[in-house]
Amino acid sequence: MLFNCSARIERDAGKYVPKGNCTEIGLINFLMECGVDAYDVIRQKEGHILQQIPFNSARKRACTVVRSPVNQDKVLVYTKGAPEIVIDYCSKYLDSNGNAVELTSEAKDRVIKEIVTNTFAKKAYRTLLIAYNELSIEEYETLKS
Repeated sequence: MLFNCSARIERDAGKYVPKGNCTEIGLINFLMECGVDAYDVIRQKEGHILQQIPFNSARKRACTVVRSPVNQDKVLVYTKGAPEIVIDYCSKYLDSNGNAVELTSEAKDRVIKEIVTNTFAKKAYRTLLIAYNELSIEEYETLKS
């Protein structure tokens, strides 16, 4: 999530404070409250970004492509945006144990109808779906051309 983030973190009076887009500030604050060292994670992407497509209202999503800081043979693609748009690009989801599970069309419909629309949208909450994919350098170069 932090690799697909245009907000920054500044040090202010000895504390790390996120600055930028209000949605991303909320995400960063949430992660920091969960104990994530967001400042260091964001710094890991420096020099590794291959491509960025910023959010716009027509596409309803943002995308960042990063060369893995851990494995230079891998490219990581991070997307966040409107659940009804992003979910169409997903084939799996991570369960509560971190296992990849097939995301069927029925499950996609349930997520959008029951969780997004009937739970969060009714309360006027902003909803985001965050997705990623891992590619080899060769796969990325083929897709890029």
